[in-house]
Amino acid sequence: MKTLVELFDQDPMKNVLATYCFRPHRLILIGEADIMDSTARQTLSRLFSFWNIPVQIRYVPILPDNPSDIFRALRQTVREEPDAVFELSGGRDLPLCCTGAFCLRENRACFYLDSASGKLLSLHSCDGLAKGFSMPKLHVKDLLLAAGAKIGGYGHFVPNLQDKVMCERILKVFGLVLDNLKSWGGLVNYLQTVTHLQEGKEDALSFTARKIIRTDTGLVRWNPTLFHALHRIGVYRSFREERDTISFTYCDVATKKCMMVHGFWLELSTYVRLLRTGFFDSVKTSVVIDWDGSERPSSFTKNEVDLILMKNCIPVFVSCKMGTPSPQALYEIRLLASRFGGENAKAVLLSAAPVRRDNPALAMRAADAGVTLFDLDDLNSGSIEQKFMDLFSKRTRQAERGLGTGFKGLPMH
Repeated sequence: MKTLVELFDQDPMKNVLATYCFRPHRLILIGEADIMDSTARQTLSRLFSFWNIPVQIRYVPILPDNPSDIFRALRQTVREEPDAVFELSGGRDLPLCCTGAFCLRENRACFYLDSASGKLLSLHSCDGLAKGFSMPKLHVKDLLLAAGAKIGGYGHFVPNLQDKVMCERILKVFGLVLDNLKSWGGLVNYLQTVTHLQEGKEDALSFTARKIIRTDTGLVRWNPTLFHALHRIGVYRSFREERDTISFTYCDVATKKCMMVHGFWLELSTYVRLLRTGFFDSVKTSVVIDWDGSERPSSFTKNEVDLILMKNCIPVFVSCKMGTPSPQALYEIRLLASRFGGENAKAVLLSAAPVRRDNPALAMRAADAGVTLFDLDDLNSGSIEQKFMDLFSKRTRQAERGLGTGFKGLPMH
């Protein structure tokens, strides 16, 4: 493809997906001058450089509410680029309608890239492009770079799927968590207290502590049932119980750090389960999003997302909560999904609490906010992986129903 024409959109993936797929020599972006600013232009240049696509980019400003100006820009574009092919998934309604009408009237090749269904729809004279087309497998890093951001690190260690012992331990520990939700917080509190009392030994793996510890806020007790279960699972390399004390040694530093945080095991076990399906193009856990995607030092604006998934260029942003989430948590994950994932992004809140049974009002609020809620009942169903995969199949069916009659009333050729 020599020349590709796009209507510039505030959803960043719509501006870049066709260029990634077809590697044109030239890219013409038509849109409002205000949103095609220097920041947006730098973001595109940085992304195409990362993708190693040496495309020549030209920006054509228009008055988006003025049909005459829109048609002027379109006529100018085809005069200068007579071989131009138009992609019609982005832009505001009026420029999009004008461009569709212009392409049909002037017999110009145009198509629609629908990431929700993973299809390329030929609107006019693009059957060759549609034949055999498949949506590329993009990753979380691509998604964030397209949105002008970058991965600024990870909040905790990322399990290696090849380490089967570690992955099995993660799944077994979380099974133990689910079976002991009421007492797990007390165990974590005890382990935190033991670690805190041994000052200067942050990296130590071996500890000896009293079974009952007196603190300023009261008594902290060990849980013999959970300790013995964790030893059998392999969290502790060694464990010895005496009359008033216990001695134990963690299997490794990463596992020790996980035991210090109440909610890590929910996030880690979901990560392992989803990655093992092989269904997703990309799965990342504990992603720190740096809002500034430039090569400058990290910005002050950062957010950590527990899980981000990609399939057919559609992202899912996941927030994991051991307890009942707050309304603020719902709106935060929805905001992050919209800001960095675009209009097709999905927001999910995964809770280890029985939210739908105990707090139906919050479940309704999640639905109103466009957030999919998975809770304790879903985790106990044993098919949480399938529920995440179903998010994509539902979007595909909805997209196919919505596009079955053509693109915004235009006949499909």
